[in-house]
Amino acid sequence: MELITALLLIGSGLVAVFLMAKYRETDQWCILGMGLLFFFLGMEELSWGQHLFGWQTPEVFAVLNDQGETNL
Repeated sequence: MELITALLLIGSGLVAVFLMAKYRETDQWCILGMGLLFFFLGMEELSWGQHLFGWQTPEVFAVLNDQGETNL
């Protein structure tokens, strides 16, 4: 379920960037902001790829993060 959520968020970010490129007459900053927000949330959901690629949590994150993952 976590992977599906992340894929939907990252996909939404890509759709927002596509819409920004297609509809240039609209407020592009709003669409770009939404796209970046969706991308950020999707990557946070994946712990920035930690579980997919299998790296260990850096000490900085391990001390500050109760989950022991690479995320904010």
